[in-house]
This record gives sequence, C-alpha cells and structure tokens, in this order.
Amino acid sequence: MRKQWINIFKFQHTTRQLSKDKQIDLLLNLNKLLAFGFTLYDSFQFLNLQYDYKNKNLPNNILQQISNGATCHDILKLLGFNNAVLMQVYLAERYGNLIDTLEEIANYLQTNRASEQQFIKTLQYPFILISIFLGMIILLNHTIIPQFQQLFNLMNVKLSSFQQLLLAVITALPSMILYFTSLLILILIAIKLIYQQFSVHRKIQFITKIPILSSYYKLLKTYYITNELCLFLKNGINLQSIVDVYINHNNDKFRQYLGEFILVQSEKGLTLPQIISKLPCFNKLLIKFINQGEKRGKLDIELKLYSQILIKQLQLKMHKDIKIIQPIIFLFLAVFIMAIYLVIMLPMFQMMQNIN
Repeated sequence: MRKQWINIFKFQHTTRQLSKDKQIDLLLNLNKLLAFGFTLYDSFQFLNLQYDYKNKNLPNNILQQISNGATCHDILKLLGFNNAVLMQVYLAERYGNLIDTLEEIANYLQTNRASEQQFIKTLQYPFILISIFLGMIILLNHTIIPQFQQLFNLMNVKLSSFQQLLLAVITALPSMILYFTSLLILILIAIKLIYQQFSVHRKIQFITKIPILSSYYKLLKTYYITNELCLFLKNGINLQSIVDVYINHNNDKFRQYLGEFILVQSEKGLTLPQIISKLPCFNKLLIKFINQGEKRGKLDIELKLYSQILIKQLQLKMHKDIKIIQPIIFLFLAVFIMAIYLVIMLPMFQMMQNIN
C-alpha cells in the first residue's frame, strides 16, 4: 500500500493546460457526465472536443492513459491542476464520492475566481484614475507649474512654507513612485527567494506573523485539512494510514511536514486535537469541532459542515477587504488633488487680490 502511495505522488510539475475559468468549467462538466453514468473514457471523449489544450497531443494522450488504467486524479494531473485539487480528487477516489467532490472543488474554485475577478475590477477604475493623475502631474511639472512659478515671481507672490513643501512633493511625485515601485519589487523578489529556502516549519512561522496574509493562510490550510480529515474519518482510516498518505505526498512539502509532525507527536501519545493545536497554521476553532465531534461520534459530519463554514468565511473576508482598498485609493487621489489646488489656485487668488 505504501509503495502505491509513493508512486502516485511522485510526479513532476505539469504545465496548466487550461485557463482557470476553463478548469472550473471542465470540472463542472465532468461532474455532470459522471453523474449521468458516463465512464471516465467517454467523459473525456466528449470533453476533449470542447477544450483547446496548450498541448495539441494531449487529447489522444488522455484517452490512451485512461485505456491503460489511469484514474481521474491522473488525468487532472496531466491537465495541470494544482496539488490541492489533486489531493482532494485522489482521496475522493479512494475514500469518498468522486462526483460530489468534483462539484465541491468546482464551487470552491468558482468562489476564489469570483473574488479574484472582483478584486481586479475594484482596482481597475482607481488604477486608471491614478494613471491619468500621474500623467497630469508629469504634464504639469513640465508645462504649467514652471510658467506659474515665473508668473508668481514676477508678481511677487510668495508661497508659504507649506505650499513650497507641497510643490516639492508634487514635482518629485512621479520619480518617487517609480523609485518606490522598483524598490518594492526588488524587496518582494528578495523575500520570495529567501522564503523558498526556508523549511516548511519556518515558512509557517513566517506567514503566520504577517497580519493580513496569515488570516487567509490559516483559512485555506484549515479548509483543506478539514476536507481531507472528513474523507479519512468517514471511511474509517486510522491515524497511521493518514500519516502514510501525507508523508508519501512527495510533491507537497507542507503535507509531508504535516505527516511527519503528526507521526512524531502521536508517538509521544498525543491525540489528533492536541497535535493540531501545536500547529499555528490552523484555526483554533478546528480543535473544538474535532473534540465535539469525537464526543458525539459524528466527527466526519461536523468537519464537513465546518469546511462549508470556512468557505463562507473566506468569501466574506475577501469581499470585506476588497471594499476597504478602493476608498483608500480614492482618498490618496483626493489628497493630491487638494495639494495641486493649494499650490496653484491659492497663489492665483492671492495674485488677483494684489492686482485689485
């Protein structure tokens, strides 16, 4: 059994053959076809006609692989689905209901995709405004502001210290944004390169200390572990077998680390809730659900319900955070528009009063 798991999880990274939207569409259509009684081979005979894969030889390869005994997990791996999806499908094939799992995965991916698109739409309009605003600033710096400065000097209009400061900021703003953006990109690249060298344990410690990112990270990790434990427990899989699956998942360092951590802690006599409580990457509420579920003897059902709660929490949190971003950007624009007004229009009014 252990050798079989090792063979299943030893695979190389595969290029994604479809866009995110088409991946979701494929999962939904595959779910419907299997629910109507189509075999996996017949399903992909139908699906291959609908989708244009990056690899033009893939349709024939898929059918050949299925003829040779490939599972749905194997085919989705060829299509470049991510590890989290592959793990869910693999567990569903062995321990759960594949048809229901495909629908749940598609719904989860749809939720993520909708939030991602909403995030992009939220930023599109402010980004266009900022681009226009920066263009206007550059134009002002090279045309209007120098002429106004000459005019103010001729008319003996003196700018206050605050106005001089605003003028200096407006003049330097395009360069400041360019330098800041370049520096930020370099810092992010450096952080990513350093992060990739970390062990899984250090990665968890690092991410869970970042205020906003940590909450999303915990929600996602808790969601995946909840779904996986639900499938394991529903089919009576013991803790040692769960550990074997995780340790032999060679393409996912996090699950390997999780399996090894559970193994070491279980050998010390700790229960599953006690082990999970030692990992900072999971929500503490998961431990309460496990304890209550064990007392009632309905742990798999409670974990299933909790996974659905987590999806709603993730969706609500994304929507809430997205709504905060746009007003901040508009406030930034409003401040600089006021700055331009104070630098140009107020001295103009002063000059007109002097003329009068």
